Amino acid sequence: MKPTLILALLTVFLLSACAPAATPTPTAVPPTATATPIPTETATPLPTATLPPTLTFTPTIMPTIQPMIASANTNITLRSEPRKGSTNVGGLFTNQKAQVIARNIDATWFYIIAPDAPNGTAWVLARGFTLDGNITQLPIAYYQPNSKTPIMVPPFIWTFPGTPLPINTPGPDARKATVLQQANVRVGPTTGHMVIGILNSGQVLSITGRLEGNGWLQIEFPSGPDGRGWVQASLVKYDAPFAGLPFYNLLATPITDPELNKKQPTAIPATANPNITPTETPIPATPTEIKPYGLTLGQINARSGPASSFDSYGLIENNQQVILTGQTINGVWLQIEYAASPTGRAWVAYDYIKLMSDIRTLPYFDNSGNPLKP
Repeated sequence: MKPTLILALLTVFLLSACAPAATPTPTAVPPTATATPIPTETATPLPTATLPPTLTFTPTIMPTIQPMIASANTNITLRSEPRKGSTNVGGLFTNQKAQVIARNIDATWFYIIAPDAPNGTAWVLARGFTLDGNITQLPIAYYQPNSKTPIMVPPFIWTFPGTPLPINTPGPDARKATVLQQANVRVGPTTGHMVIGILNSGQVLSITGRLEGNGWLQIEFPSGPDGRGWVQASLVKYDAPFAGLPFYNLLATPITDPELNKKQPTAIPATANPNITPTETPIPATPTEIKPYGLTLGQINARSGPASSFDSYGLIENNQQVILTGQTINGVWLQIEYAASPTGRAWVAYDYIKLMSDIRTLPYFDNSGNPLKP
């Protein structure tokens, strides 16, 4: 081979060996979604007189509503409302899965996503499904009278850090009941509410309230919300009549009439000044004019949005009345009337407000303070 040809081939080889390697095009990696923790208010609530100073109750509400998966145990009819006889809006076959987004108050029906139904949702009998999750973690959906759209409320979740407090011995004037067999104590008067304790046979309890029909009894239970819990009446023997005991509804909210969910909150009458003679007869307030309100539990911030990272418009002193105008879907913040803000509204932490009215009709907002469509 001629030297000139050999030299040319060697030059080509060396140039190929020294050329930079092709750089692969980087593949875009989608960012990993991380749950943003819900900030909590930093104000210190007033101490609870019934608790030791080293223990506190911590109510916990799910920050987001996540559907649970349920499998049909048989062929299931989809209904427009949680009752038999309501409109048939479709069906599911045995072993078919559904996304459950809520349940009715007494946990007998599931509210599911149903793309083929007229409203995109439907109701199914809970006993026809196997739920992949804890039913007490589901939000609660209920209807107001003459309404076709359910209202969603977060599940009632209650945690108690530390050793549960002992049940107090009933006083001489207490309405007593004796536990007949081991029984669950629940946060509300249905089996759809979470269990917060267990009673043993022979324990003596103080009865403090009842559900209409007396199927569930409210008892003194120091490790429960406001020192209360609920037990099925069939599991205890009560020693006194129920006359005079206050009524509660299935959401564990006190009511003044045994007709559940049919009475509006009663207006608080203003104190009359005996030195002033009215010139005209005042017109009684209608239920729609009554504004939900609460009382502050300690000095708290009124913020521009539903998180402690939002600016504070100012402080609200302890035991001040605030008018409630909205709530976040996760139940952590409440919107109030606040004249010192540019919009006339502000946000306060739910844990630092003592509710004095039913708030189930308040409009919902997301975690940034944007209104949600009903």
